[in-house]
Amino acid sequence: MTDLSADDKNALNELAFYMLKEAYTASVQAFVRSDAEAARKLIDGVETILTAAVQAMHSAETEGPRSREIALALGSKLMGVFESAHHLPAVVRTPEAVASAPTDLLAGRQAFAFFATLKAA
Repeated sequence: MTDLSADDKNALNELAFYMLKEAYTASVQAFVRSDAEAARKLIDGVETILTAAVQAMHSAETEGPRSREIALALGSKLMGVFESAHHLPAVVRTPEAVASAPTDLLAGRQAFAFFATLKAA
């Protein structure tokens, strides 16, 4: 990959992200159709781990002085994936909207609430 230009590397990263997002969304939908309760537990665990990692990045400033901005940007990208997987509108961002969002996945709600507090800070 070292012989790729910066633009090519950026395009590769965007394509990889898009493919992973599509795979995650399709997997969530398939799991929910086959065994909704087991799917909720698995998805809750995955999304809780991802949210915790972003929270840790922000809290511990693991990415340096711009950790808050990086965590917010990463969180926004992840929330786009969660929203896509759960068919939630991209405009659902406030804790109040999260509480009434049409989903019963706790991790998704926790993530929405966390990222809303980052934006407010």
